[in-house]
Amino acid sequence: MDTEKAEGGTVQTTERRQTSRGRRESDFQRERELEMLRAEIEMLMTERENLLRSTGAAAIFVAKLDSHTLPEATYEAADILAATINGLPEETLRDAIDLVREQLGESLGDDDEEEK
Repeated sequence: MDTEKAEGGTVQTTERRQTSRGRRESDFQRERELEMLRAEIEMLMTERENLLRSTGAAAIFVAKLDSHTLPEATYEAADILAATINGLPEETLRDAIDLVREQLGESLGDDDEEEK
């Protein structure tokens, strides 16, 4: 084994090469894992936005729906939908409604002004 002078003592050349190669391989592995994680996060964020859009549209639909005009056959499905929407965390529901209202060009105060 060859030896070289290094800061703080001597280092054997073959050991340094193995360490460098090992670090490079682990760096490539880490980069591949990070890229996979980024892709997964991007996919989850896209899925979240789609779910928020669906939830927001359903919430606005339920809020504007006249329950007295529903056919009796839809009561159970409407109850399930309303219970699911009401069971959401407030922040999630607000994000969903904001996303849809932004797309529709409505502000949060539009319904409040109509009721007055």
